[in-house]
Amino acid sequence: MATRILSAAAIKAWMQVLDNIEASIARTLDDLAEHERALDADDHAVSADLIAAEHRCLDQFDERLRNLQSHVDVADDATAQVAELLAEDEREVRVWLDQTASARGRLATAGAVGLS
Repeated sequence: MATRILSAAAIKAWMQVLDNIEASIARTLDDLAEHERALDADDHAVSADLIAAEHRCLDQFDERLRNLQSHVDVADDATAQVAELLAEDEREVRVWLDQTASARGRLATAGAVGLS
């Protein structure tokens, strides 16, 4: 499937989504750290159900990180495409500027020859 170029508004919306995901991940990591501190403070044996639940949570977290990475990859690809388009536009503008400067010089020379 061909990657399509997104508008600035769409990219901004994606960036907001990614920022929200990043904030959610940060909160989850803080919650996880707090949970681990609580477990470390607890001298009781950890049940198999709790361990299984933690593994499920970590698996979910890993899947979300992979999804986030795929969104980042798509955003990187779109950014590279836009940068390439802008570079081509810049090359075209520079050629046009060179041509107009050359034409300006020819016109100035022709005008000076015509006046003398």
